[in-house]
Amino acid sequence: MREHQTDSLFIQNLAVETFIGIHPWERTTPQNVLISLELETKTATAAAHDDIGNALNYEVLAQRVTEFVAQAEFQLIETLAEGIAALVLDDLPVTRISVEVRKPGAIANAETVGVRIQRVRDN
Repeated sequence: MREHQTDSLFIQNLAVETFIGIHPWERTTPQNVLISLELETKTATAAAHDDIGNALNYEVLAQRVTEFVAQAEFQLIETLAEGIAALVLDDLPVTRISVEVRKPGAIANAETVGVRIQRVRDN
């Protein structure tokens, strides 16, 4: 009997400047958002061969997400999170993703606000 293995790759607090928000000044002034990702993917082959060619390259992943977020102009962080999840699930060998988008300083008296979503690849 083969054991079930669950492997994750994660990136925490990827800082990206983008236009996001519902207020008029937010549509013209870029803001930093913090993106955290956790992806369920298979790592056994990469580990067995110690070869980046068999791995999900987190540097490439971070660059793709950074480019997407930097070019986005959403009003809601919920929409941004959905876009990131769709980008990753459509293009990479990932079965499940958790996306957290935080917007530091969005409201008075709070360090940050954010949203966290989890999505699973349709089979």
